[in-house]
Amino acid sequence: MQEESVPPLSSRKVNPWVSIWTQPRIALDYVLRHQREEYLHRLLMAHGIFFMLLVRVPDWLTSQPDPVGVMIQLFLVGPVLGITLGYVQAALLGWAYSWGGMTVDAKLIRPLVAWTGMPFMLSIVCFLVAYAALHFSLPQEFQFEIWLGRHPSGRLAIAAGLLPALYAIWIRARAISLLFSVGMVKALALWLVGFLATYVPFFLMVFLYFSIFYVTIIGPGR
Repeated sequence: MQEESVPPLSSRKVNPWVSIWTQPRIALDYVLRHQREEYLHRLLMAHGIFFMLLVRVPDWLTSQPDPVGVMIQLFLVGPVLGITLGYVQAALLGWAYSWGGMTVDAKLIRPLVAWTGMPFMLSIVCFLVAYAALHFSLPQEFQFEIWLGRHPSGRLAIAAGLLPALYAIWIRARAISLLFSVGMVKALALWLVGFLATYVPFFLMVFLYFSIFYVTIIGPGR
């Protein structure tokens, strides 16, 4: 879909901060028309901070990290990572759609990634709050077991993050279906391609990191 053909879903004033949760197509339509660049980078930076929390909180709760290092990772590395991942995922979504011989302006895809990322941030919060609550409610000898996936109560935290994550996927798919003028099945396929191509390399690095972390935790002295 070209920039000039964004369909007018609603003529009334929309608050995208609220409607993105229940009416993502209308929210995205409003954003693309009225505030395409206004919050783009701030939202992507927030995504990066939350992603960094997801990656590093297990380490921070099971060790004694340097507070300065934590601040650098959260507020320097996180924002840069968020903007990088946002632009990469937008480019990959456009690339996946181009397989059908059609193009969409990248300036339209980036706001889609930014605004529909808020529900994913909520899923990260739910996951981390649940895990942290379990961490501090159990005796110290069991705290490591949660982060290593060996304590059954950890499944509750996974469920707490998984439910809003599934809803977040639905929201992004609804937005993709508007922008690319495709059905929900194809929208989900486009999301999956963009997601895997963007995050699999990072997940592989995280897997390697936690593999080393696991060996360290179960080593001598534990």
